[in-house]
Amino acid sequence: MRLASTTSLAALVAIVAAPVLAQEAPAPSPTPTRAEAWAAYGTPGPEHAVLARRVGSWDVAVRSWSAPGATPRESAGRSEWQAILGGRYFEERFEVSSPSGTYQAVGVAGFDKIRRRYVSTWIDDSGTAILHSEGSADPAGKVLTFTSDSPDPVGGTIRTIRTVETEVDERTWTMEAFRADASGREYRSAVFTYRRR
Repeated sequence: MRLASTTSLAALVAIVAAPVLAQEAPAPSPTPTRAEAWAAYGTPGPEHAVLARRVGSWDVAVRSWSAPGATPRESAGRSEWQAILGGRYFEERFEVSSPSGTYQAVGVAGFDKIRRRYVSTWIDDSGTAILHSEGSADPAGKVLTFTSDSPDPVGGTIRTIRTVETEVDERTWTMEAFRADASGREYRSAVFTYRRR
């Protein structure tokens, strides 16, 4: 009888105390406020630090192929990278000289924290389109792979190209461009080798 009373008393205490204990326990943190969400979205993260390693002046060697097995065309140029808008984006000013003239371009790269994708735009003096690219990085942030829709003025179409950007060391990185040949098979159409000045 005494055991039953003790058990009943313990059960009663547990039932009565449960709501009190529940009120005293800290509530799980609510979703962030609008201001907190925007602040987190606008704060550069580790992915931006990957792009920040490119800030500075670079000499660029370019090799390009018009078709698989074609003789490569070679040219040289320079590139200037700078952080803009508080390190949220990175601007590249690119210029290369070749026998056919000077080619100039401006690129902007960043990381979209909502889509979890690297993003970039590219404009140049050889066309009127804005090239949009999206990509991802390997776990170490040393290799970035992008896809983009590239205009083909000869065919009057838009073609998909793939680029692979590889950080070789702190003074060297490469960008390889791959596109489809006439049969639709992918081939490497250009290699840009950046060396820090």
